[in-house]
Amino acid sequence: MNTYAYYIKAKAKSDAKSLFCWFSAKSDSRAEREIANILEDADIATGRGTDYQLPQRTGWHAVDDLPREGILDETWCERYTLSADDNMTWESIITDLPPATGTDTVNIASLTFGHRVLAHLLSPAAMLYDINKPLRTQICAIEMNTDAQYEQNLLLACKSIDQIKYFPEKQLWDLVQAIALAFPCDEGAPVLADLLDFLKGYVAITEPGRLDYTHNWIEKWRASKSPGAAASAGTPTPRPARGAPQNFRSLNIEIACALWPGDLDYHAIDARIINWAKKIINDDRKDWKRWSAVIHMQADILAYDRQTIFDMIRHAPDPEVCHQGNALKSYVADFLNQHGVRSEHTGEQNSGESHCGDEEHHEEATSNVQMEADRIDETQNDAGLPESQTGERPGKSHTAADLLPVTVATLPGHQPATCFNHLMVDIECMGRHPLAPVVAIAAVFFAPETGESGPEFYEVIDLHSAITCGGQPDGEAILWWLRQSSETRAAILSDTAIPLGEALLQFELFIGSHADGGTDTVQIWGNGAAFDNAIIRQSFVSAGLEPPWCFRNDRDVRTLVALGNAAGIDLRDSIPFEGVPHHALDDARHQVKYASAIWQRLMAH
Repeated sequence: MNTYAYYIKAKAKSDAKSLFCWFSAKSDSRAEREIANILEDADIATGRGTDYQLPQRTGWHAVDDLPREGILDETWCERYTLSADDNMTWESIITDLPPATGTDTVNIASLTFGHRVLAHLLSPAAMLYDINKPLRTQICAIEMNTDAQYEQNLLLACKSIDQIKYFPEKQLWDLVQAIALAFPCDEGAPVLADLLDFLKGYVAITEPGRLDYTHNWIEKWRASKSPGAAASAGTPTPRPARGAPQNFRSLNIEIACALWPGDLDYHAIDARIINWAKKIINDDRKDWKRWSAVIHMQADILAYDRQTIFDMIRHAPDPEVCHQGNALKSYVADFLNQHGVRSEHTGEQNSGESHCGDEEHHEEATSNVQMEADRIDETQNDAGLPESQTGERPGKSHTAADLLPVTVATLPGHQPATCFNHLMVDIECMGRHPLAPVVAIAAVFFAPETGESGPEFYEVIDLHSAITCGGQPDGEAILWWLRQSSETRAAILSDTAIPLGEALLQFELFIGSHADGGTDTVQIWGNGAAFDNAIIRQSFVSAGLEPPWCFRNDRDVRTLVALGNAAGIDLRDSIPFEGVPHHALDDARHQVKYASAIWQRLMAH
């Protein structure tokens, strides 16, 4: 159905008003019949000898005050007129401005929320109802000045709490003055996390108790700044330190501990909190998975201290931010850029080294101990990694052995690999073109020169989310899936299916955590590269994410098989298939086997 708009202009000598009408129709001819019927039903004649000219088709103009469909509107032409350029486009009629009042003042309620906050900050003596032009100029200059850290933190904190946006003017002025009392301007910019804590407590209390809350906060703040609170006067409170260099395992535990709903001592983590953190990792809790996926992607993330990680998660302005992939990535990047503090121990940057070969079975943590990296490694070994990183089917429990690469037979003279640079991928999707919606992604790290395989990844993706991101299903592919066995269909109809964006973030984290050299050097094998690789890459783009590997590192299993056939090596069909056909993970494992075998035979020639 197309949308049609018509202008029925009243003749100059008539007293009638010009009319406007719009409706939907299948074709131009049906639209012409429809407008004729509408005019006839309203007893309106057009053409020679009537009050109206013949209906003129115009452009579609979507505005809030659009009349109802199929109605002849007499007031439309009082607000809009056709453009003189093409006589087709509707434009708003600009009314004359009201006469100048002789003053440059405007009511403060007409300003934007940020300008209202700054106006109240600049008027500590009394609440302003109107502000003049010089003050408005000063407010705009402050808003644009990124070096004004106090005002910038104030704006960011106030905009992060929705309740404040609906405060009446008097309540907003009271709030800004309370902030100025609790965080004096002459003492420098407040820490954003402290400011958010203050505001959350302030809005949670009703009006009579807010003054007492502010005074209590001031006393608490001064006590924390007093000489007795630190080793000596003027000495800042030390930030929590780790007892060993940071690694990705300890980072995962810190992320989980930061999600603890109660109070948290950054310097000494209680054993019950560590055990709770182990449990949510073992349960693969979604909020932990999302935080972990995004945090692991940040450059030099191991260099930041524990307080940075804890504050970033515990002081997130919106608890729902972890459910929004792009918003979460922006928040984490901005927080690290503005408030990140690097620790004394920067940790090892080789992600594979952090994940492979860690010692297991340390003694159990005791209460009120330092959460040092070796203690964190202990708890992580027991907890296991998320299901999406191990590639196991839903329902399988994780053990410490699941964290290590699978040990397989190797060729003479080769040592088992602990990290890998080749990744076999396989997808299940609803089409054969690049925009096909992906319903499952599997990947297996492997070393083709030895045949050794390593960490595995497997996620089932919600079909609706893949289509929402721009996926275009193909009818033939859907019919093909309907003809498959119930076991094959069940693999893509899992109740544990997750949104496309979340699966892609987990996939990117999986590559970065296990590839030798990270995402820059990993070689992605597809069967073939123009299918699996191209569709996954397009899925990243459709989800608003950057593909995590360089296109120059695309590798094609079909090309490798063709080279083997040319050399008289036909191993693809001779190696028995294990598992369920057209299950992405089983297919990827099988491709690793025959691709490695062909590689080794070719290298031996």
